[in-house]
Amino acid sequence: MSVIYQTLRKPLWALVGLALLVGLWGLYERLAFGHESMAYGSYVVWGLWVAMYLFFAGISAGAFLVAVLNYLFDVKIFCGLGRLFLFASFLALIAGLLHIWFDVGHMGRVWRLFLTPSPSSVMVHMIWFYTAFTILVVVILAVDLWQGSRRLIKWLSALGIPVAIAFSGGVGALLGIQAARPFWHVGLFPVQFPVFSLASGVALVTLLVAVFVDETAPGQGQRNRHLLNVLGITTIVLTLVKLYFLWADFSQALYGGLPANVQAIEAVLFGPHWWAFWISGLQILWESASSKTLEDWAKVCDVKASDLVEIAEEFTSHGKKAAVDIHRGVSQHTNGFYNVYAWFSLAALIGNYDWKGGQVKGSTYDVSGKKAEGPFDLGKMKPGALSPFGISLIRHEVKYEDTTLFAGYPAKRNWYPLASDIYQEIVTSAGDAYPYPIKAAFLYMGSPVYSLPAGHTNIEILADVNKLSLFVTWDIVIGETSMYADYIFPDLSNLERWEFSGTHFSMTVKLQGVRQPTMGPLVETVKAFGQEIPISLESTLLALAETMGVPGFGPQGFAEDKSFTHMDDLYLKMVANLAFGEEADGSEAVPDADDEEVRLFLEARKHLPKSVFDPGCWKAIVGGELWRKVVYVLNRGGRFQDYAKIYDGDPGLPVLTHG
Repeated sequence: MSVIYQTLRKPLWALVGLALLVGLWGLYERLAFGHESMAYGSYVVWGLWVAMYLFFAGISAGAFLVAVLNYLFDVKIFCGLGRLFLFASFLALIAGLLHIWFDVGHMGRVWRLFLTPSPSSVMVHMIWFYTAFTILVVVILAVDLWQGSRRLIKWLSALGIPVAIAFSGGVGALLGIQAARPFWHVGLFPVQFPVFSLASGVALVTLLVAVFVDETAPGQGQRNRHLLNVLGITTIVLTLVKLYFLWADFSQALYGGLPANVQAIEAVLFGPHWWAFWISGLQILWESASSKTLEDWAKVCDVKASDLVEIAEEFTSHGKKAAVDIHRGVSQHTNGFYNVYAWFSLAALIGNYDWKGGQVKGSTYDVSGKKAEGPFDLGKMKPGALSPFGISLIRHEVKYEDTTLFAGYPAKRNWYPLASDIYQEIVTSAGDAYPYPIKAAFLYMGSPVYSLPAGHTNIEILADVNKLSLFVTWDIVIGETSMYADYIFPDLSNLERWEFSGTHFSMTVKLQGVRQPTMGPLVETVKAFGQEIPISLESTLLALAETMGVPGFGPQGFAEDKSFTHMDDLYLKMVANLAFGEEADGSEAVPDADDEEVRLFLEARKHLPKSVFDPGCWKAIVGGELWRKVVYVLNRGGRFQDYAKIYDGDPGLPVLTHG
């Protein structure tokens, strides 16, 4: 090892250990919390995962290009160093691929890039080059370590040069074609990236030579000094070339005068907090709050600035012993999701999440069978099911910039990359035919005309057959919205129907309530799949499925021996999952109902018609082993966590929760 390494060995290893701890923390945060801290709405172009991927991928390509000076061209001063440089290239490549893997939303779907590629996709081209480059690096290393054919190494090294340039240039091409990212949308990128990669690779091998190559060996000292001089000068020259490319890149965009490009570059270069994207989520919050003065915010809210100061002082004067309570008013409209997040941020700022007296998130028991993978894993009991595709009418959970509908700013209507179920947007989006017109709409358990702010503005759209050709609703009355429907199907009221409501955010206990029929239906009975069923949303869907031959319904709807011909076939399986618990071994199952409980259960329901309650049929649906557990849950109206398990520690203090 070099004198530098011997002198700085302990600090270097301490630095490596510290870097490893930081990396492990980042790995834990990504796996545990997903993309929560990525702040995708920031004006900074990419997050740390992508930035580090670009860095390591560039280093890998550059180090390889230096290594071939030994392997292919037999440059004297690099003799014997190719293996070290190539090994560094391999490690950097693995680091880069891991970083971009962590950045993707569905890490488990990466294999699809290989099995279902799109030949016209630049990303697919890049993946092919990555794969080829990885194979080449591994094979050359293996042949070198086993002292194999030097001729083979030369041929592979020669083949690796265009591959290394192609994969580094391919990254530039992939970013350069992103019209939605004006900062990157520059034609120079495919040329810049190979140069940047070479500069980074030369800088890395300069460090490797300085630290790891022993200059005390006979004749090695003078060689090392010469090599370091060559590498140092090369690094400086390539750095100057990089600066030229960056100047050309930025000046081309700025002089070009395209507003989107100019704004993007000015934000990145001169924005007040250009460095803060990967430091803290609180930094993003601070940036947003600092975008206006206190007086300006007061004007936006139509309140006095002094009132804001007074409330802020009061709210922050009790440590964690303060809370916010949210329901309805701030949330029941299009901007409600973001309003609620603003209130949640107040709780985060005083650090009272999961503290007694502070904020908690409601939790509920699984009824789908997914966690325990049974007894009825409903997510897997869908023979012949189709997967939804495309963009929702209300444009939720997708970034406008990443779609083929991107056409600059502003979009015709808002997009909601973070929120879901923006119910208030449905009718108005149909009215604007954005992102596409619709021909039919089904409305269930809702009345936007009545419940939305300015809901009366929906009436004109609902009544316009050119904007909405068919409008079907299910309602227990002719309501404020259903009165505009072409068809109104009767439905079941709260005392006639099933519902799994989960929990309410005012509850700290983990629970799953089960609403179940307690009275005979007031509506008529219809037939679907030969079964008598009260007319309702469920019966309509079953009848439509029967008529259309939709898979996943009928005598083998759930499986070969599990039918789906009545709503009870679904709802009782959900109750059985709830009773079984969330552990695959059944260790969390509820007790069996005893004989007296079963008697009370049957007695309490004997007034219900067979179309609603058929004990023999119910027992057959869930099976004899689970029947008494199902009775146990239904007798109690759901499943509720033991009080002693609600808190870790002393449960004496109440908790005010968000709603």
